[in-house]
Amino acid sequence: MRYIVSILSFLLCISCSRTLEYGDVVFVHQHGGPVIGVSRLSGVTVLTEEGKEFKDADRDGTLDEFEDWRLSPERRAQDLAECLTVEEMVGLALHSPQQQIPYKKNKPMYSGLPYSESGAEPWTLTDVQKECIVKHHVRHFLIKTVESVEAAVKWNNAAQALAESGRVAIPLNNSSDPRHSLRADPEFTAGGGDISMWPEALGLAATFDAELQRQYGEIVAKELRALGMTTFLGPQIDMGTEPRWFRYSCCMGESPEFITAAAREFCDALQTTPESMTGWGSESVIAMAKHWPGGGSCEAGRDAHYGSGKYAVYPGGNFELGKRPFRDGALNLPGKTEKAAAIMPYYSISYGVTGNNLGQAFDKEIITAQLRDSLGYDELVCTDWMITDDYKGPGVHYGKPWGMEENTKAERFLQAWTAGCDQFGGNLDYASAMEGYRLGVARFGEDFMTGLLRKSSERILRNMFRVGLFENPYLVVEESEAIVAREDFCKAGYEAQLRSIVMLKNGCLPLSKDMKLYVPDQIIPAHMSYWNRMSGPDTLRHSRAVRSGGDFCVTETPAEADAALVFINAPMPLKGYDDGYVPKPLQYSPYTADHARSCSIAGGDPYERTSDRSYVGKSAQVYNSCDLELVRRVREEIGDRPLVLVVQYENPFVPSEIEPYADAILLVSFVQHPAVMEVVMGDFEPEGKLPCQLPADMKTVEQQFEDTPFDMDCHVDENGNRYDYSFGLNWKGVIK
Repeated sequence: MRYIVSILSFLLCISCSRTLEYGDVVFVHQHGGPVIGVSRLSGVTVLTEEGKEFKDADRDGTLDEFEDWRLSPERRAQDLAECLTVEEMVGLALHSPQQQIPYKKNKPMYSGLPYSESGAEPWTLTDVQKECIVKHHVRHFLIKTVESVEAAVKWNNAAQALAESGRVAIPLNNSSDPRHSLRADPEFTAGGGDISMWPEALGLAATFDAELQRQYGEIVAKELRALGMTTFLGPQIDMGTEPRWFRYSCCMGESPEFITAAAREFCDALQTTPESMTGWGSESVIAMAKHWPGGGSCEAGRDAHYGSGKYAVYPGGNFELGKRPFRDGALNLPGKTEKAAAIMPYYSISYGVTGNNLGQAFDKEIITAQLRDSLGYDELVCTDWMITDDYKGPGVHYGKPWGMEENTKAERFLQAWTAGCDQFGGNLDYASAMEGYRLGVARFGEDFMTGLLRKSSERILRNMFRVGLFENPYLVVEESEAIVAREDFCKAGYEAQLRSIVMLKNGCLPLSKDMKLYVPDQIIPAHMSYWNRMSGPDTLRHSRAVRSGGDFCVTETPAEADAALVFINAPMPLKGYDDGYVPKPLQYSPYTADHARSCSIAGGDPYERTSDRSYVGKSAQVYNSCDLELVRRVREEIGDRPLVLVVQYENPFVPSEIEPYADAILLVSFVQHPAVMEVVMGDFEPEGKLPCQLPADMKTVEQQFEDTPFDMDCHVDENGNRYDYSFGLNWKGVIK
């Protein structure tokens, strides 16, 4: 990479530093101190004191405490928070919805025009982004898709320069959802791309290796920093105790012990800058552990993104167990950063726990009493996305103001602030936030409300100081391109994919490399997605992917083949609500809920006439029942030749419908085809184990407790193997 060396006029007297220009950014490298990065467009200069350089963020020509990197982040944050206006503090409290770089199809405008008509570069800021930074003092943007590393870096630099031009040069603390998986979900995963590829969280848990989480955290931190992202919205450390929950695949299984150990390793690695005296530094990424106090116990598996799933229930009395991965894991790290520097509550109402009947971010007992006071947590708490938006009905994906559905947006802001939250996720509603502040002044007085916001601002700013953003938020394209998707990072992710594959059954693997394989296409039918979006017909061309991935022979018809390799998804239930409550089956065949609760544990909603959400006796079917038909058809076509089944699983499922048709079964959690083929052809011996129980039938699913791990009867296959937690096979048999 080439730099053009330049000495700025205000640094001529400095002999112990050197300056390097990159576009409009000037980097000041100094001995014994951090690199200082400033934009020539912002008007910010560099101060020199005692032979050290500092950014003059408020342009007053003097070194303030918050500008002095030699002081602690706590002291600097307190000093800066004291001089912020109410408007600036409210802006800090907003954390944007998902942003795209660039927006190619969506509504955001570029100088009043859609991207396709604007002539804008991919890294150009949208009109809304500019307004948020300049007028509303927003400093937190959740970055979703990026066109390229170059686009991410140049967008970051442009946005940081604009933020640096403010009254006080407060940098952006951009965030990312998990983005290192093949999964690309419109809600809570960023969707891979040009980056190292790892299995989904459930797949990582199948390795039973907490140390792997440390390696994963180290690599995630490096790649996110290279993309301009300094907060990670994770890890998701909810216990997977409810098998029907939509977010199960993002969990690390159902063992509180393993989840706790994995959370400790991942958060510690993510946040630690090696050789730093405090652990924090320019290589650190803030961990926002979620979802306090545990979001996996939603009744009947219905998700709290919807009003139909707003209640978390605890029939096994295990509310406190859900806190263990936080208390003993994310908030008890082995390294110098000590604890995850941010926490995200979930949407759910913890039914029967506090008596407040409020969503967890609105519940002062959940946030202040149990998290802050009981556990001594004085770090950032950011709500989950869109909790102040209006609610439109139990089956609609929109606002999630549970317990405050009939309150105003301003009242919701005020309630979350007074409950102990600092920041509002997925929220750019500056006007309602300001109205919430004014409402608080009317109710509690100006001193109270200003003090509340100032304390929250301290927590928010503290994290920015910890990761070095105030000194240098800028990046260099060539340096970032050398880091993101680095060869050794990609190799580590691929090896983790291999290790995550679970062999459930084996009567024929590994296959001989000279065998001819029949690999039928898997058809995903058009369906209404979980997010109420109609998908188009989609054919997953597994045969092409397999054919292009190795030297093995793929036939066009089963008659020509020596064995069949069939890719399917585990049963895919929808949200459990369809103009009324219905089951969420984990089997392919049509299901009637004869063993469901006769009366729900929780209920109540402004749009409903009854609080009983029972669906006993009702029927439902998964949208991918055609996968079972595919397995049956291929079994008939292939005869007594081997049939290897590769099942993409996102939840536990009932395997009894497909297991008898397969000679071998592999479970995968978002892995690439070459990894699957390495196991199939014997180049890698499987070592993954089940991170969850696979139920014998839907009766045991209905009768298990949503908050209790390991309480289902498990499927037993024709070889006598029980598909219980930690079960898996290698070439020799059951892994001990």
